[in-house]
Amino acid sequence: MPSVTFRKAISVDLDASGAGAVLLQPPGVAWAVDGSSVETATSTLHPRADVTINGGWVEGTYSGHRDTSDTRHRLGPTDQISCSWTGGDAGTRATFRIWGVQYPAGQMP
Repeated sequence: MPSVTFRKAISVDLDASGAGAVLLQPPGVAWAVDGSSVETATSTLHPRADVTINGGWVEGTYSGHRDTSDTRHRLGPTDQISCSWTGGDAGTRATFRIWGVQYPAGQMP
């Protein structure tokens, strides 16, 4: 299986307190993540968005609506990347996107 570029997006509706979280995991492969973005469908309130890998904080933004990062991450088949929002508009849709190159497990350079 050769390496291929990938794009993943996952969304959540923020709860009554304006919070929500999503989680992505490579499906038996490895990901070299080249960037990520966060957005919310409405932005009356400006939510904070935090990205973690395997539960450890990686980066965050006080503009959880339409913000992009070029921070690179390497994820193996058992790793998880997540994004959580706080302080957003209750009930709005929040989306986390990542993109990069997908490799067969154990073959990421």
